[in-house]
Order: sequence, then C-alpha cells, then structure tokens
Amino acid sequence: MFEIHYQTRETCLSDFYKDAYGIRPGANMYPKWMTGSEIEKEYSYLSSVAMQAASREKEMELEARIEYEVHIQKLQEKFGIDEATAIRWDMDAEGFVYHHQQDLEHFLYNKGLGFADIREMVKDIMKLLNLPVWTDEWLEECAA
Repeated sequence: MFEIHYQTRETCLSDFYKDAYGIRPGANMYPKWMTGSEIEKEYSYLSSVAMQAASREKEMELEARIEYEVHIQKLQEKFGIDEATAIRWDMDAEGFVYHHQQDLEHFLYNKGLGFADIREMVKDIMKLLNLPVWTDEWLEECAA
C-alpha cells in the first residue's frame, strides 16, 4: 500500500515539476521520506511557478501574434499588396510548402504563436489563400 502511495505522490510531483519547468525532475529528486507538510509546500511552490510560466507563455504568444500581424501589414504597405499576397510572400521567404493543414499549423507554430491562435488563423489563412483542405478524397487525388 505504501509503495503505491509513494508512486502516486512521485508521479504527481513529477507532473507538477514538468508543468513548472518544462522538463521532468531527476529520478531521485523527491525522497521517499518527505513529510506530508513538505509535500504540500512543494506542491504549492510548483503550482505558483507553473502559473507564472503559463502567464509568461501567454504573453509571449500574444507578442508573437502581434509581431506576425505587424510584419504582414508592413509587407502590404511597403509593396502595395493585399493580405493574401503578403502571407504568400512570407511563407515563400521561409521555404514553406503546403501539403496539408498541419504544414500551415507548423509554420505558424514556428513563429511562436499559441495553439488557440493557430487554430483560428489556419482557418482564416486557408480560406484567404484558397488552400485545399486535407481530406481522404484530396489525398487520393494527390496519389493518382
């Protein structure tokens, strides 16, 4: 019974640590002899670090989206082109090749955008650029 409890506690601490720092802790980072109050302190500390990390990540994602949108606007203004052409030029400059929707998701992810923004922007960009939607029928046509 104690071994199961310890494994559960260790798993939870490992999960919290990963949420806070992005990596798993070392194998023996949390000793078996930690008291309940020590574990609670560690949970509390890791929780606050994880919340700070999540907040920083959201800020960085927002900055990345603004930076991308400003970049596209500057291309439009500088060269007198529409949004679709500016996006195509940006993709072309980075060697982007579209095979299916995941390629576009990866392109935007590499720009530092968050998953919620990517989901929204992929739909808009696919419609704006008239990109084909990845379906079984489309894959069969490509294979033929």
